[in-house]
Amino acid sequence: MKYLILILIIPILSQAQIRDNKNFAKSLKTLADKVKWEEVGPIKYPGNEDEYGLTGVGPIKYFNIHPKAINYCGSNSILGGLFLSNDQGKSWFNSGSDNWESSQCAWFAFHPNDPNIIAAISITEPTKNGGKIGTKGGIMLTFDFGNSWKKIGDFKDFESDAHMWIFKVILTEDNSCYVATSRGLFFTKDISNDNPRWKNILFETELSDVEQFGDGLLVSGKDKVTNQWFIKYMSFDKNRFQKVPYSFDDMGMNHLKFEVVRGKSDDFYYIAQYDRKPDYLVKSNLQGEMSILNDRMLAVFGLGLSLAVSPKNDSIIFAGYGITLQKSVDGGKTFKSIPGKYHVDIEGITFHPTRDDELYIFTHGGVYRSNDLGETWENWSEGVGIAEVMGMGVGHTGFPIAIGVFHDGSLVYSSDSVWRHITPGDGLNSLVAHDDSRYVYLSNQHGVGGIFASKDSGKTFVNLSNFSGFKTSGWSMSFIQNTGNPKVFYFNYKRGYQDGLQEGFDVVMSTNRGFSDYHIISDFHQSHGLKKYNLYDMFVNPNKPGTLYAYLLVSDNGPIEHRLFKNDSTLSSNIDSIQNYWQEIEMPINTWIGGVEFNPLKEEEIFIVKGSPGHIDSEEEFGSEMVYRVDLSKRYNCSSGKNCENITWDLPNAYVDRYASFVDPKRNRLFVGTNEGLYFLDLEKMDAWRKFGKGLPNAIIRAIQTSRDGKYLFVGTKGRGVWHHSY
Repeated sequence: MKYLILILIIPILSQAQIRDNKNFAKSLKTLADKVKWEEVGPIKYPGNEDEYGLTGVGPIKYFNIHPKAINYCGSNSILGGLFLSNDQGKSWFNSGSDNWESSQCAWFAFHPNDPNIIAAISITEPTKNGGKIGTKGGIMLTFDFGNSWKKIGDFKDFESDAHMWIFKVILTEDNSCYVATSRGLFFTKDISNDNPRWKNILFETELSDVEQFGDGLLVSGKDKVTNQWFIKYMSFDKNRFQKVPYSFDDMGMNHLKFEVVRGKSDDFYYIAQYDRKPDYLVKSNLQGEMSILNDRMLAVFGLGLSLAVSPKNDSIIFAGYGITLQKSVDGGKTFKSIPGKYHVDIEGITFHPTRDDELYIFTHGGVYRSNDLGETWENWSEGVGIAEVMGMGVGHTGFPIAIGVFHDGSLVYSSDSVWRHITPGDGLNSLVAHDDSRYVYLSNQHGVGGIFASKDSGKTFVNLSNFSGFKTSGWSMSFIQNTGNPKVFYFNYKRGYQDGLQEGFDVVMSTNRGFSDYHIISDFHQSHGLKKYNLYDMFVNPNKPGTLYAYLLVSDNGPIEHRLFKNDSTLSSNIDSIQNYWQEIEMPINTWIGGVEFNPLKEEEIFIVKGSPGHIDSEEEFGSEMVYRVDLSKRYNCSSGKNCENITWDLPNAYVDRYASFVDPKRNRLFVGTNEGLYFLDLEKMDAWRKFGKGLPNAIIRAIQTSRDGKYLFVGTKGRGVWHHSY
């Protein structure tokens, strides 16, 4: 009987154990699902803007309010995606574009009768007036205000290749959709179909602008056969085009931008923009009866030029004049600048659909609202997380975080969870000292640019470029701290012209963290006979801290050559001799470097990380020639693969940018950031690439760091700010 009881109990225990195991596995999965990437920001308007000049959240390409449901509005960033609001722009949330195959968004459109229906353009690479559709972009559609999306058109539907660019989408009341592209105007009759069929209704054209006008579309562009500019009108009921005449010289014109005034169907406005002469502001009707209101416009901000006419009084006209906003009260004859608390670089201007005195501008700093025709402005971008991180440094516990933001300036995030604006101008590289988080370094472009250094965790800064007397390298700014001797700090500068030297950027070494004791340690004109070179980046080998690598863009012979040099003696006691020890490293492929990393398990083994050359137009699942492993301790030959191995393997065919690689020496992992997520390779196993974490937007990763205590992994994205993950 005893054994019988045991026999009966064992299956019960086994089943209970199985249930426990399943429950344990389920709880682990639930825990894993909860552990995701978290957004760090900046998503709020940065603090202390009064002290350092106006800054913003990032560049907005387009902003619109639903014409009937005015609580609903949207704004999109070329690199950061689409954001929506259902409380008139008081707060914003990501529309779900984070989960698109490519989170970049060139344009969007509300359905005129239903704010829950939105069409948007997902792109894989920005262009001057929109973006390339690539193999993963396309026309995205939601019927539920972004809760779910589906793709209703890609490059195959448009009978084109992945290089085609698209820039505008329009939805109409009868559920039709129009898409403006570099190959013509495409149309589908019913977006509610599971598989909409697309048709090109305007062939052999390079479109400039498309705008809804009454019961049809205004279209401008250039005929590719005749090379002639045109303005056409198409009625929705027939999809047929009629020419709209104009009577001015269009020689040298490069863009034609429409403005349609709400409530007035007879006339429309446009700016004709030229390469080498002032632009025209024109008022016209469909019969071509036109008047040139101003032939001295100076809309110098490229295709971001903007125009808005008051629906209440057409004597009041707003225009984006280069980086600023200007206003006319005499029908466009004269314009004056509008001062105010708004970010410069005006992308667009629009009036509220029902309030005549309420005006919105969308700029490289976000959305701004005025309810008094431009007299005063307020930020309208709370929650729009679209900062374009160019470089990032992270402190020991995750504070401070220092970032350079392309639009606009550099910021520091402190333990009080506030982002503070430090420098005006487009931000570039950033660094927090690996040994002491009190030392923070930022940089920005020319003009007021240079390297800004802090000794108090980002509270106060000094411009090292001005202080040291070395001319700033501007957009090519690069600096790095030595991994062995933290007081040694390297930065590049622009050398003055010499005989035979057209342009040269070289290395300065400071033995006092950049604050004093400067020594020039390179002269590639003297050592290697280079005539025109740009020192674009630097890397220190932590296995051999005396070894510094310099990445140069050399254009002596016209096309850029990507070349890599190293110097093993930068910690030599004989400082004056250091510049004589630079030697060139063979490059696996002549293209842009995303980073040079060092294997902590092998002293002389380096990884050269590059972007995948065909990521835009290739449908291949995996990349090619993205990561190389090179053993410098042996004779190597990258062309033959001798001690120089392509280890791209199963990395996705994705985009890799500058600073998008990182080695964690504690866990022996090599990280590579792409626009499809963060991937890592176990350097002990060397077997396969694995994706790290869940919930990261499909935006371009620009920087990767761990907090020095090893608890968090951070990434900076070019369009969606900073994110972190428990590590």
